[in-house]
Amino acid sequence: MILFLSDLHGWYGLVNEQIRHAEARFHEKIAAVIELGDFGLFGPALHEHFLMRNERFLRPFYFVEGNHEDFTHFETLTRVYHSHLTHIPRGSVQEIGGKRVLGFGGASYMDPRITPHGSVIRDEDIDRCLALPDTTVDIIVSHDCPKGLG
Repeated sequence: MILFLSDLHGWYGLVNEQIRHAEARFHEKIAAVIELGDFGLFGPALHEHFLMRNERFLRPFYFVEGNHEDFTHFETLTRVYHSHLTHIPRGSVQEIGGKRVLGFGGASYMDPRITPHGSVIRDEDIDRCLALPDTTVDIIVSHDCPKGLG
């Protein structure tokens, strides 16, 4: 079973709470957690949670980016904390919990005056996803809402 969460905004402790709740409720072990954006990928908070307090997620943790992440240091942060979390880049497919998961993070509906540049979905991101054969994907995970909403 895969647990989907969204918009944690740096409340990393909620991940293990939700894992425990889901496993108790459904009497089944969670294979992985996928966060659907706005995880809150910010250096000081990650440092405090994982390095200072020595916390770990109870299950493998994957995420797509939302529009509330540190895009200036995004690659560095995902590399430094790779033993705690795995980013699913836009247009990539990863095997997670026995499913082929297509990542499509970011946002396209935000105010251009305040939206971080790295969060904006580009036409080439969409084209890369559309070029994948249907048989290569079981689940699409995205932070953005469907066209016409939001």
